Amino acid sequence: MKKKLLIISGWAHSIKSIQPMGDRLSKKFDTTLISGTDALAMERLPENDFILTGSMGGLIAIERLPQCCKKLVLLSATACFCKRADYMHGTDSRVIKRMVRQLDKDPKTLIDKFFMNVHSPQKPSRQKKENTELDINGLKDGLYYLKETDLRKLIPRIEIPILIMHGKDDKIIPIGAAEWLDENLQKSELIIFEGMGHALAAHAFESTMKATENFLA
Repeated sequence: MKKKLLIISGWAHSIKSIQPMGDRLSKKFDTTLISGTDALAMERLPENDFILTGSMGGLIAIERLPQCCKKLVLLSATACFCKRADYMHGTDSRVIKRMVRQLDKDPKTLIDKFFMNVHSPQKPSRQKKENTELDINGLKDGLYYLKETDLRKLIPRIEIPILIMHGKDDKIIPIGAAEWLDENLQKSELIIFEGMGHALAAHAFESTMKATENFLA
């Protein structure tokens, strides 16, 4: 019987954006895909042996980690998205406030700008069109969650093994956030991708999938 693997997308990413990962990993695992927006609305995540996620999905997984989960894979993730007085590996909270206002005025332009930072210029996102159709209220809920959530106190208490993969040139979540996670988790492995940004699964698909398969084996 295959082990169960839950894959959660990040902010402004639909299930379509993680479908290639689901298709690839379904050969070895019983995969379930949910969007970050849907995961945020859940009180509890579905019971699974493993979770693969990143960005906002990483925060959700860390906060609501099912007891039966044996391993966690984090792509471009953080324990605290916004900067704090004692934590500088994040985004200024004023950026989030501006994004909330822009969602009301011109959501398409905001999403397009976001994906320009997520994806490298050489490989434009295929998800731009589909993500402009996402629920605006759901996007706002995600931004509020990113702004308010600080899970740093939870990190040292997590006992399961965690694989962290992060692009060194990530413009959304600085590499320092991944290094902080690696330093404060009990059982972690950090893989840094040189020259890569936030969308690791899009631009380093084979490498991230092979690392995931090896880690979960």
